[in-house]
Amino acid sequence: MDIIQEMGRSYLIIDDVTKADVQYMARMLTDNHIPGILQCKKGLYQNRNVLKYDITNMRSVRSEYSNRMMSFKDVAELLYDIADITISTASYLLDEGYFSYLPDFIYLDMEYNRPYMLYIPFECAENNAEGRYYGLADFLLEKLDHKEEAAVSIAYQFYRMSKEPLFSLQGFCSIIDREKNERQIEYRAEILSKEKAYYLDREEAENVDINISRSISKNVKRDNSLIKLIISGIITIILVVVYLLIGKGMYGIYSLMLLILSLFTSGIVTAIYLYRRYKNTREDRLLNDMPDNPVTVKEFWGGDEKTVFFDEETQFFEPETEKYVIEWTEDGKEKREILKKDTAFIGKKYDEVDVCISDPTISRKHARITIKGNGLTLQDLGSTNGTFFEGRKIEPGEEVRLLKNQDFVLGKVAVRVV
Repeated sequence: MDIIQEMGRSYLIIDDVTKADVQYMARMLTDNHIPGILQCKKGLYQNRNVLKYDITNMRSVRSEYSNRMMSFKDVAELLYDIADITISTASYLLDEGYFSYLPDFIYLDMEYNRPYMLYIPFECAENNAEGRYYGLADFLLEKLDHKEEAAVSIAYQFYRMSKEPLFSLQGFCSIIDREKNERQIEYRAEILSKEKAYYLDREEAENVDINISRSISKNVKRDNSLIKLIISGIITIILVVVYLLIGKGMYGIYSLMLLILSLFTSGIVTAIYLYRRYKNTREDRLLNDMPDNPVTVKEFWGGDEKTVFFDEETQFFEPETEKYVIEWTEDGKEKREILKKDTAFIGKKYDEVDVCISDPTISRKHARITIKGNGLTLQDLGSTNGTFFEGRKIEPGEEVRLLKNQDFVLGKVAVRVV
Protein backbone atom coordinates (compact mmCIF):
# COMPACT_ATOMS: atom_id res chain seq x y z
CA MET A 1 0.00 0.00 0.00
CA ASP A 2 1.25 3.47 -0.94
CA ILE A 3 0.07 7.02 -0.32
CA ILE A 4 0.24 9.50 -3.20
CA GLN A 5 -0.73 13.11 -3.89
CA GLU A 6 -2.79 14.04 -6.96
CA MET A 7 -4.31 17.45 -7.67
CA GLY A 8 -3.98 18.48 -4.04
CA ARG A 9 -5.67 15.35 -2.69
CA SER A 10 -4.23 12.35 -0.86
CA TYR A 11 -4.96 8.76 -1.89
CA LEU A 12 -4.25 5.35 -0.42
CA ILE A 13 -3.21 3.05 -3.31
CA ILE A 14 -3.95 -0.72 -3.40
CA ASP A 15 -3.27 -2.98 -6.40
CA ASP A 16 -6.57 -3.99 -7.97
CA VAL A 17 -6.75 -7.78 -8.26
CA THR A 18 -10.53 -7.96 -8.34
CA LYS A 19 -11.82 -11.28 -9.64
CA ALA A 20 -15.10 -12.07 -11.34
CA ASP A 21 -16.78 -13.43 -8.22
CA VAL A 22 -16.41 -10.10 -6.39
CA GLN A 23 -17.09 -7.74 -9.31
CA TYR A 24 -20.42 -6.76 -7.73
CA MET A 25 -18.81 -5.51 -4.50
CA ALA A 26 -16.11 -3.63 -6.45
CA ARG A 27 -18.75 -1.85 -8.57
CA MET A 28 -20.87 -0.97 -5.53
CA LEU A 29 -17.77 0.43 -3.84
CA THR A 30 -16.56 2.56 -6.77
CA ASP A 31 -19.96 3.68 -8.09
CA ASN A 32 -21.46 4.76 -4.75
CA HIS A 33 -20.51 7.04 -1.90
CA ILE A 34 -21.31 4.76 1.04
CA PRO A 35 -21.46 6.47 4.46
CA GLY A 36 -18.52 5.57 6.68
CA ILE A 37 -16.46 3.93 3.91
CA LEU A 38 -13.50 5.63 2.26
CA GLN A 39 -14.51 6.89 -1.18
CA CYS A 40 -12.88 4.73 -3.81
CA LYS A 41 -12.23 4.87 -7.57
CA LYS A 42 -10.25 2.80 -10.03
CA GLY A 43 -7.16 4.15 -11.78
CA LEU A 44 -3.60 3.55 -13.01
CA TYR A 45 -0.44 4.02 -11.03
CA GLN A 46 2.97 3.13 -12.45
CA ASN A 47 1.28 1.06 -15.18
CA ARG A 48 -0.70 -0.95 -12.60
CA ASN A 49 -4.45 -1.20 -12.10
CA VAL A 50 -5.13 0.21 -8.64
CA LEU A 51 -7.91 1.22 -6.27
CA LYS A 52 -7.49 4.78 -5.03
CA TYR A 53 -9.04 5.56 -1.61
CA ASP A 54 -9.44 9.26 -0.81
CA ILE A 55 -7.89 10.05 2.60
CA THR A 56 -7.65 13.84 2.20
CA ASN A 57 -7.93 15.68 5.56
CA MET A 58 -7.94 12.37 7.40
CA ARG A 59 -5.61 10.70 9.85
CA SER A 60 -5.56 7.13 11.08
CA VAL A 61 -6.78 6.16 14.54
CA ARG A 62 -3.24 5.08 15.41
CA SER A 63 -1.93 8.55 14.54
CA GLU A 64 -4.79 10.28 16.39
CA TYR A 65 -3.90 8.55 19.66
CA SER A 66 -0.14 8.50 19.24
CA ASN A 67 0.36 11.16 21.92
CA ARG A 68 -2.68 10.70 24.16
CA MET A 69 -4.58 7.94 25.93
CA MET A 70 -8.10 6.73 25.17
CA SER A 71 -10.83 7.35 27.72
CA PHE A 72 -13.98 5.26 28.13
CA LYS A 73 -15.82 7.74 25.92
CA ASP A 74 -13.17 7.41 23.17
CA VAL A 75 -13.27 3.59 23.22
CA ALA A 76 -17.08 3.44 23.33
CA GLU A 77 -17.57 5.96 20.50
CA LEU A 78 -15.00 4.21 18.26
CA LEU A 79 -16.65 0.79 18.68
CA TYR A 80 -20.13 2.30 18.27
CA ASP A 81 -19.10 4.00 15.02
CA ILE A 82 -17.46 0.86 13.61
CA ALA A 83 -20.61 -1.16 14.39
CA ASP A 84 -22.81 1.50 12.70
CA ILE A 85 -20.62 1.49 9.57
CA THR A 86 -20.69 -2.29 9.25
CA ILE A 87 -24.49 -2.28 9.70
CA SER A 88 -24.95 0.38 7.00
CA THR A 89 -23.21 -1.86 4.44
CA ALA A 90 -26.08 -4.34 4.68
CA SER A 91 -28.33 -2.02 2.63
CA TYR A 92 -25.75 -2.23 -0.19
CA LEU A 93 -25.51 -6.04 0.14
CA LEU A 94 -21.83 -5.76 1.04
CA ASP A 95 -20.21 -8.39 3.26
CA GLU A 96 -18.70 -6.90 6.42
CA GLY A 97 -15.92 -9.48 6.27
CA TYR A 98 -14.10 -7.32 3.67
CA PHE A 99 -13.46 -4.44 6.10
CA SER A 100 -10.02 -3.78 7.55
CA TYR A 101 -10.23 -3.43 11.33
CA LEU A 102 -6.59 -2.44 11.80
CA PRO A 103 -6.19 0.97 13.53
CA ASP A 104 -3.79 2.01 10.74
CA PHE A 105 -6.67 1.82 8.21
CA ILE A 106 -9.50 3.26 10.29
CA TYR A 107 -9.45 6.99 9.58
CA LEU A 108 -10.91 10.03 11.36
CA ASP A 109 -12.11 13.10 9.47
CA MET A 110 -10.07 15.94 11.01
CA GLU A 111 -12.91 18.45 10.55
CA TYR A 112 -15.84 16.51 12.04
CA ASN A 113 -13.94 13.65 13.76
CA ARG A 114 -16.14 11.11 11.95
CA PRO A 115 -14.64 7.64 11.29
CA TYR A 116 -14.14 6.10 7.84
CA MET A 117 -13.14 2.49 7.19
CA LEU A 118 -11.19 0.77 4.44
CA TYR A 119 -13.22 -1.75 2.40
CA ILE A 120 -11.18 -4.07 0.16
CA PRO A 121 -13.53 -6.02 -2.17
CA PHE A 122 -11.07 -8.84 -2.86
CA GLU A 123 -9.57 -9.41 0.63
CA CYS A 124 -12.08 -11.23 2.82
CA ALA A 125 -11.35 -11.34 6.54
CA GLU A 126 -13.94 -14.10 6.99
CA ASN A 127 -11.25 -16.64 6.12
CA ASN A 128 -9.78 -15.80 9.49
CA ALA A 129 -12.86 -14.57 11.35
CA GLU A 130 -11.43 -15.31 14.80
CA GLY A 131 -8.50 -12.95 14.20
CA ARG A 132 -10.51 -10.19 12.56
CA TYR A 133 -10.39 -7.85 15.58
CA TYR A 134 -6.98 -8.85 17.01
CA GLY A 135 -5.16 -5.74 15.78
CA LEU A 136 -7.88 -3.38 17.07
CA ALA A 137 -8.15 -5.17 20.43
CA ASP A 138 -4.37 -5.03 20.98
CA PHE A 139 -4.36 -1.35 20.09
CA LEU A 140 -7.14 -0.53 22.60
CA LEU A 141 -5.30 -2.33 25.40
CA GLU A 142 -2.14 -0.43 24.54
CA LYS A 143 -3.73 3.02 24.38
CA LEU A 144 -6.50 2.99 26.99
CA ASP A 145 -6.27 5.14 30.11
CA HIS A 146 -5.64 2.61 32.89
CA LYS A 147 -6.67 5.16 35.52
CA GLU A 148 -10.26 5.01 34.26
CA GLU A 149 -11.94 1.85 35.51
CA ALA A 150 -14.74 1.83 32.91
CA ALA A 151 -12.26 2.13 30.00
CA VAL A 152 -10.18 -0.78 31.32
CA SER A 153 -13.28 -2.92 31.83
CA ILE A 154 -14.73 -2.42 28.34
CA ALA A 155 -11.38 -2.78 26.53
CA TYR A 156 -10.51 -6.06 28.28
CA GLN A 157 -13.99 -7.45 27.63
CA PHE A 158 -13.62 -6.58 23.94
CA TYR A 159 -10.18 -8.24 23.84
CA ARG A 160 -11.47 -11.43 25.45
CA MET A 161 -14.82 -11.72 23.67
CA SER A 162 -13.51 -10.79 20.19
CA LYS A 163 -11.60 -14.08 20.16
CA GLU A 164 -14.82 -16.11 20.38
CA PRO A 165 -16.00 -17.66 17.09
CA LEU A 166 -19.52 -16.16 17.21
CA PHE A 167 -18.51 -12.69 18.39
CA SER A 168 -20.71 -9.83 17.12
CA LEU A 169 -19.59 -6.21 17.42
CA GLN A 170 -23.22 -5.06 17.25
CA GLY A 171 -24.06 -7.30 20.19
CA PHE A 172 -21.04 -6.05 22.12
CA CYS A 173 -22.50 -2.53 22.01
CA SER A 174 -25.14 -3.65 24.55
CA ILE A 175 -22.31 -4.31 27.02
CA ILE A 176 -21.03 -0.78 26.37
CA ASP A 177 -24.54 0.54 27.08
CA ARG A 178 -24.65 -1.30 30.40
CA GLU A 179 -21.22 0.03 31.39
CA LYS A 180 -22.32 3.54 30.41
CA ASN A 181 -25.47 3.27 32.55
CA GLU A 182 -23.40 2.13 35.55
CA ARG A 183 -21.08 5.10 35.04
CA GLN A 184 -24.06 7.46 34.95
CA ILE A 185 -25.41 5.99 38.20
CA GLU A 186 -22.03 6.35 39.92
CA TYR A 187 -21.62 9.87 38.54
CA ARG A 188 -25.10 10.86 39.73
CA ALA A 189 -24.41 9.42 43.20
CA GLU A 190 -21.12 11.34 43.33
CA ILE A 191 -22.85 14.59 42.33
CA LEU A 192 -25.58 14.07 44.95
CA SER A 193 -22.93 13.36 47.58
CA LYS A 194 -21.06 16.56 46.66
CA GLU A 195 -24.30 18.57 46.70
CA LYS A 196 -25.20 17.17 50.11
CA ALA A 197 -21.75 18.05 51.47
CA TYR A 198 -22.04 21.52 49.95
CA TYR A 199 -25.40 22.24 51.57
CA LEU A 200 -24.23 20.84 54.92
CA ASP A 201 -21.15 23.08 54.81
CA ARG A 202 -23.33 26.01 53.76
CA GLU A 203 -25.79 25.37 56.58
CA GLU A 204 -22.94 25.11 59.08
CA ALA A 205 -21.45 28.38 57.78
CA GLU A 206 -24.85 30.08 58.05
CA ASN A 207 -25.19 28.88 61.64
CA VAL A 208 -21.74 30.27 62.42
CA ASP A 209 -22.70 33.58 60.79
CA ILE A 210 -25.92 33.69 62.84
CA ASN A 211 -24.02 33.04 66.07
CA ILE A 212 -21.45 35.71 65.19
CA SER A 213 -24.23 38.19 64.35
CA ARG A 214 -25.96 37.47 67.66
CA SER A 215 -22.71 37.91 69.54
CA ILE A 216 -21.95 41.18 67.74
CA SER A 217 -25.50 42.43 68.36
CA LYS A 218 -25.23 41.60 72.07
CA ASN A 219 -21.89 43.40 72.37
CA VAL A 220 -23.24 46.42 70.48
CA LYS A 221 -26.18 46.65 72.91
CA ARG A 222 -23.79 46.48 75.86
CA ASP A 223 -21.60 49.22 74.38
CA ASN A 224 -24.61 51.45 73.62
CA SER A 225 -25.88 51.18 77.20
CA LEU A 226 -22.46 52.09 78.59
CA ILE A 227 -22.14 55.09 76.25
CA LYS A 228 -25.58 56.37 77.27
CA LEU A 229 -24.64 56.01 80.95
CA ILE A 230 -21.40 57.95 80.45
CA ILE A 231 -23.13 60.76 78.50
CA SER A 232 -25.88 61.15 81.10
CA GLY A 233 -23.23 61.30 83.86
CA ILE A 234 -21.29 64.01 82.02
CA ILE A 235 -24.44 66.10 81.49
CA THR A 236 -25.33 65.78 85.19
CA ILE A 237 -21.85 66.93 86.25
CA ILE A 238 -22.04 69.94 83.90
CA LEU A 239 -25.44 70.96 85.31
CA VAL A 240 -24.14 70.65 88.89
CA VAL A 241 -21.21 72.94 88.07
CA VAL A 242 -23.54 75.46 86.33
CA TYR A 243 -25.91 75.52 89.35
CA LEU A 244 -23.03 76.11 91.77
CA LEU A 245 -21.69 78.99 89.67
CA ILE A 246 -25.00 80.76 89.08
CA GLY A 247 -26.30 80.29 92.58
CA LYS A 248 -29.78 81.60 93.52
CA GLY A 249 -32.08 83.75 91.42
CA MET A 250 -34.20 83.18 88.33
CA TYR A 251 -31.43 81.39 86.44
CA GLY A 252 -30.58 79.35 89.49
CA ILE A 253 -34.14 77.95 89.63
CA TYR A 254 -33.95 76.96 85.94
CA SER A 255 -30.59 75.28 86.42
CA LEU A 256 -31.92 73.42 89.49
CA MET A 257 -34.89 72.08 87.49
CA LEU A 258 -32.56 70.93 84.71
CA LEU A 259 -30.30 69.30 87.31
CA ILE A 260 -33.23 67.38 88.85
CA LEU A 261 -34.38 66.24 85.37
CA SER A 262 -30.83 65.17 84.50
CA LEU A 263 -30.48 63.21 87.76
CA PHE A 264 -33.78 61.42 87.05
CA THR A 265 -32.68 60.54 83.49
CA SER A 266 -29.29 59.35 84.71
CA GLY A 267 -30.98 57.12 87.26
CA ILE A 268 -33.14 55.46 84.60
CA VAL A 269 -30.14 54.96 82.26
CA THR A 270 -28.09 53.49 85.13
CA ALA A 271 -30.88 51.07 86.06
CA ILE A 272 -31.22 49.88 82.43
CA TYR A 273 -27.45 49.42 82.13
CA LEU A 274 -27.22 47.42 85.37
CA TYR A 275 -30.19 45.22 84.35
CA ARG A 276 -28.72 44.41 80.93
CA ARG A 277 -25.33 43.72 82.41
CA TYR A 278 -26.86 41.34 84.97
CA LYS A 279 -28.90 39.57 82.25
CA ASN A 280 -25.94 39.16 79.88
CA THR A 281 -23.69 37.91 82.68
CA ARG A 282 -26.32 35.30 83.63
CA GLU A 283 -26.69 34.15 80.00
CA ASP A 284 -22.93 33.82 79.59
CA ARG A 285 -22.68 31.81 82.81
CA LEU A 286 -25.46 29.44 81.72
CA LEU A 287 -23.87 28.91 78.30
CA ASN A 288 -20.47 28.21 79.81
CA ASP A 289 -21.98 25.70 82.22
CA MET A 290 -23.79 23.78 79.41
CA PRO A 291 -22.17 20.55 78.14
CA ASP A 292 -21.06 20.30 74.49
CA ASN A 293 -23.66 17.61 73.76
CA PRO A 294 -27.36 17.94 74.64
CA VAL A 295 -28.41 16.11 77.81
CA THR A 296 -31.85 14.92 78.77
CA VAL A 297 -33.87 16.64 81.48
CA LYS A 298 -33.75 13.40 83.46
CA GLU A 299 -29.95 13.61 83.48
CA PHE A 300 -30.00 17.35 84.24
CA TRP A 301 -32.66 17.58 86.90
CA GLY A 302 -35.04 14.67 86.31
CA GLY A 303 -38.11 14.52 84.13
CA ASP A 304 -39.32 13.32 80.74
CA GLU A 305 -36.55 11.55 78.74
CA LYS A 306 -37.94 12.97 75.49
CA THR A 307 -37.12 16.52 76.63
CA VAL A 308 -33.71 17.96 75.72
CA PHE A 309 -32.33 20.97 77.59
CA PHE A 310 -30.68 23.82 75.65
CA ASP A 311 -29.96 27.28 77.00
CA GLU A 312 -33.35 28.68 78.17
CA GLU A 313 -35.60 26.75 75.77
CA THR A 314 -36.82 23.19 75.75
CA GLN A 315 -37.21 21.19 72.50
CA PHE A 316 -39.26 18.05 71.98
CA PHE A 317 -38.62 15.28 69.44
CA GLU A 318 -39.66 11.74 68.74
CA PRO A 319 -37.24 8.90 69.54
CA GLU A 320 -34.97 8.00 66.58
CA THR A 321 -36.28 5.21 64.36
CA GLU A 322 -34.08 2.11 64.14
CA LYS A 323 -31.95 2.09 60.98
CA TYR A 324 -31.95 -0.87 58.55
CA VAL A 325 -29.30 -1.55 55.92
CA ILE A 326 -29.63 -3.58 52.70
CA GLU A 327 -26.52 -5.54 51.62
CA TRP A 328 -25.82 -7.40 48.35
CA THR A 329 -22.95 -8.31 46.00
CA GLU A 330 -22.75 -6.64 42.56
CA ASP A 331 -19.95 -7.30 40.02
CA GLY A 332 -17.84 -8.82 42.78
CA LYS A 333 -18.21 -5.77 45.03
CA GLU A 334 -20.07 -5.53 48.32
CA LYS A 335 -22.84 -2.91 48.15
CA ARG A 336 -24.76 -1.32 51.08
CA GLU A 337 -27.76 0.99 51.15
CA ILE A 338 -29.43 2.51 54.23
CA LEU A 339 -33.24 2.47 54.23
CA LYS A 340 -33.97 6.16 54.78
CA LYS A 341 -37.75 5.92 54.36
CA ASP A 342 -40.44 3.72 55.85
CA THR A 343 -41.22 2.36 52.36
CA ALA A 344 -38.34 1.60 49.98
CA PHE A 345 -38.58 0.28 46.40
CA ILE A 346 -35.86 -2.00 45.02
CA GLY A 347 -35.10 -2.37 41.30
CA LYS A 348 -32.67 -1.51 38.50
CA LYS A 349 -34.40 1.69 37.27
CA TYR A 350 -32.25 4.04 39.36
CA ASP A 351 -34.47 7.11 38.93
CA GLU A 352 -37.63 5.29 40.09
CA VAL A 353 -36.39 3.23 43.07
CA ASP A 354 -34.75 3.87 46.43
CA VAL A 355 -32.28 0.95 46.21
CA CYS A 356 -30.79 0.39 42.73
CA ILE A 357 -29.36 -3.07 41.90
CA SER A 358 -27.90 -3.24 38.37
CA ASP A 359 -28.38 -6.88 37.43
CA PRO A 360 -30.10 -8.37 34.34
CA THR A 361 -32.35 -10.55 36.52
CA ILE A 362 -33.71 -7.55 38.46
CA SER A 363 -36.86 -5.84 37.19
CA ARG A 364 -37.27 -2.05 36.90
CA LYS A 365 -39.38 -2.08 40.10
CA HIS A 366 -38.77 -5.50 41.58
CA ALA A 367 -39.84 -5.45 45.23
CA ARG A 368 -40.86 -3.21 48.12
CA ILE A 369 -39.66 -3.20 51.74
CA THR A 370 -41.81 -1.52 54.40
CA ILE A 371 -40.75 -0.77 57.98
CA LYS A 372 -43.56 -1.76 60.36
CA GLY A 373 -43.09 -1.57 64.11
CA ASN A 374 -39.98 -3.50 65.14
CA GLY A 375 -39.60 -5.33 61.82
CA LEU A 376 -40.02 -5.16 58.08
CA THR A 377 -42.23 -6.65 55.40
CA LEU A 378 -41.13 -7.73 51.91
CA GLN A 379 -43.47 -7.64 48.90
CA ASP A 380 -42.87 -8.71 45.29
CA LEU A 381 -44.17 -6.19 42.71
CA GLY A 382 -44.84 -8.63 39.86
CA SER A 383 -41.17 -9.02 38.89
CA THR A 384 -40.13 -11.10 35.87
CA ASN A 385 -37.66 -13.39 37.66
CA GLY A 386 -39.43 -13.47 41.02
CA THR A 387 -38.62 -12.91 44.71
CA PHE A 388 -37.63 -15.85 46.94
CA PHE A 389 -37.79 -16.06 50.73
CA GLU A 390 -36.99 -19.08 52.91
CA GLY A 391 -36.73 -21.35 49.87
CA ARG A 392 -40.03 -20.47 48.21
CA LYS A 393 -41.15 -17.96 45.60
CA ILE A 394 -43.31 -15.11 46.90
CA GLU A 395 -46.49 -14.48 44.98
CA PRO A 396 -46.86 -10.96 43.51
CA GLY A 397 -48.46 -8.70 46.12
CA GLU A 398 -47.87 -11.18 48.98
CA GLU A 399 -46.22 -9.70 52.08
CA VAL A 400 -43.75 -11.68 54.21
CA ARG A 401 -42.25 -10.70 57.55
CA LEU A 402 -38.50 -9.89 57.63
CA LEU A 403 -36.17 -9.66 60.60
CA LYS A 404 -32.61 -8.41 60.88
CA ASN A 405 -29.89 -10.63 59.36
CA GLN A 406 -32.41 -12.49 57.21
CA ASP A 407 -31.67 -13.22 53.54
CA PHE A 408 -33.93 -13.14 50.49
CA VAL A 409 -33.29 -13.43 46.75
CA LEU A 410 -34.33 -10.99 44.00
CA GLY A 411 -33.97 -12.74 40.63
CA LYS A 412 -30.51 -14.22 41.11
CA VAL A 413 -29.18 -11.62 43.57
CA ALA A 414 -28.93 -12.58 47.26
CA VAL A 415 -29.88 -9.69 49.57
CA ARG A 416 -29.61 -9.36 53.36
CA VAL A 417 -31.21 -6.98 55.87
CA VAL A 418 -28.90 -5.92 58.71
